[in-house]
Amino acid sequence: DGLAGAGIHPAGGTDAERLVRALRPDGLVVASPAGTHEAYLALGLEHGLHVLCEKPLLGGGPGMGERARRLATAYADRGLHLVVNTPWPYTLVAWRALNPGVLDGAPSTFRLRLAPDSAGRRVLPVALPHALSLLLAVAPHDAPRVEDVRLEGADEGTERLDIRFRYVAGDTDVASAVVLRRGRQQPREAGFGFDGREALRRVHLEDYRLELVSEGRTVPLPDPTPRLVRSFVERVSSGAAASVDPNAWPGTALLEAIDAAWPRVKTS
Repeated sequence: DGLAGAGIHPAGGTDAERLVRALRPDGLVVASPAGTHEAYLALGLEHGLHVLCEKPLLGGGPGMGERARRLATAYADRGLHLVVNTPWPYTLVAWRALNPGVLDGAPSTFRLRLAPDSAGRRVLPVALPHALSLLLAVAPHDAPRVEDVRLEGADEGTERLDIRFRYVAGDTDVASAVVLRRGRQQPREAGFGFDGREALRRVHLEDYRLELVSEGRTVPLPDPTPRLVRSFVERVSSGAAASVDPNAWPGTALLEAIDAAWPRVKTS
């Protein structure tokens, strides 16, 4: 109804299977709650659809990483694109413009600051895919792992959580920190850096213009989400060979490994 008020009249439905059979689309966007993703990913695979899926790929449960691996492999085997909505790597061009030369080699440290609107353990699948996507982009590897996971402030009621771990990708070992402070006002704080060079995202709400700011210097930041969507559509429409999105797997396995550390941590 809201879209109709803007002159847009999409075909709608309340049954995904029926909708797919009726419309026969080329691709599917899964933007529903995480606990429903697995069923819709199976639907996409059954009907041979390219899929852009909201993060996290899966909503948890035993063997989440292995289930993600099987899904990603099945999509690749069928020549289908499976992409996770993790847009932060599309900000790296602007970050490199602010910090030329810093990422010419593999980084040794990484830090991400976010102000999510949730708290406790449920914030992990919301925030961590952003951090992991940046690490997977700058230090790609077929089988990366996380080690020495530590969570400071791990309490269901806390609004402050620091997540520290080592991201190990072959010979690359990145000491990583994700700093989360619950935010209730827009725009929420966000920024990241490598090897001590951090940049903050600045949002001008009046026209949603984005910038990256570092040490008094500013560069324009094209909105990364439309860039990710455009990239997905171009891959599908061009017939490009399918490849496994590392944010589907191994990214989901890395998320599972960090989440598994929660029960072992005493409340601080």
